[in-house]
Amino acid sequence: MSYDPCPEQQSLRPDPGVRAGPPLDLRYPSNRYAAGGALAAAVTARLLGGSWADALGVGGAAFLAWATARELDPDHPETATVALPVAAAAAWMGGPGNPVPGLAALSAVRVMAGTVGRDPTTVDLAALAGQAGLAAATGEKAAALLPAVTPYTTPGTTSLWPMVGALVPAVSGEHVLLCQPR
Repeated sequence: MSYDPCPEQQSLRPDPGVRAGPPLDLRYPSNRYAAGGALAAAVTARLLGGSWADALGVGGAAFLAWATARELDPDHPETATVALPVAAAAAWMGGPGNPVPGLAALSAVRVMAGTVGRDPTTVDLAALAGQAGLAAATGEKAAALLPAVTPYTTPGTTSLWPMVGALVPAVSGEHVLLCQPR
């Protein structure tokens, strides 16, 4: 047991804020399935003639689908179990695409669902603004919308910054391609 000489000053300590995500704990079968499934999707894509970049994109898309499904339906791991191979197949058939919009959507869903543990801090809202802007800059307006509206769907939080982040590429008239089209 540790001694705290100033318990009344607990609120003055730095707030760790919202974490990006818990580490993938391989003690849980669902997490082992996600890691193995993403790896298997990547290896399969490579064996079917895809480049290493394509293979990593397919594995990444599969993992992002699993993680997003776990956030949306945490009490039913079978939802994520189905999402992983469906996303891998869709990414293989349609091209793996850009992971930035998927990461933006996942971050927004985590904050909206409240699975991050705390209310979002100013830094978290700024990160959502950046993610919304990057997703919009890649032309993925639907993915940009999720982090943009997150402060309005999360109790106790309001901020205009994520919405501004999503609108910056449209206002500037510029679209930035983070990945070259095929």
